[in-house]
Amino acid sequence: MLLLDAYTYLFYRLYRFSSRWKRDVTPPHVTAFLGIVAIAWCNIFLLLVIIDTILAPTGSVIPHLSRSGIYISFALLAALLYFAFLHRRKYQHIAARYASETPRQRRIRGIVIIISLVLLWSLIVLFSVLHAARVHAFASNQPLQPTALWRCASMSILISVSSVGATPRCQSGG
Repeated sequence: MLLLDAYTYLFYRLYRFSSRWKRDVTPPHVTAFLGIVAIAWCNIFLLLVIIDTILAPTGSVIPHLSRSGIYISFALLAALLYFAFLHRRKYQHIAARYASETPRQRRIRGIVIIISLVLLWSLIVLFSVLHAARVHAFASNQPLQPTALWRCASMSILISVSSVGATPRCQSGG
C-alpha cells in the first residue's frame, strides 16, 4: 500500500505541474497518467535488468523481449493503472486529498520524488552497463567454432587456391 501512496502522490505532483501549462492541448490528468505509466514501467524494467544481471547469461530475459511484447506490457500496465488513477474521475479525489498539504510537506515530498527519480535512472544505467558487461564477457569467452572455408572465403580466394595446387611436404623435397 505504501508503494501505491507514493505513486498517488507522484501522480498528484505531475497533475499539478501539468495543470500549470495553460496552452497544453492534453488534459493534465492524461499527462500525469502517462507519466506515471512510464515511471512504473521503468521501475519494472529496472527489476528485470537486476534479475537479468544476476541470472545472466544463463537465464537472460531481456534479449527475448520483442517490440510488440514491450508495447503489450506497457498497454497492460496502463490498463491496470487506469483504474487506480483515472477511473470514475479518481484524479479529482487525489487532487483534493493532497490540496491541504503545507509548503514544508510539499518541499520534503518533492525532494523525495526528485531523489527517487534520479536514483531510478541511475540504477537503470548502472545495471544496464553491468548487464551488458556480463553478457559481453560471456559471449567473448565462447569457444570459436570451426567455419567451413566456403562460408567465409570469397570466390576469388577459392579460385586462386585451387589453381595453385597444393602438394604434400613429403613429396616436394623440402
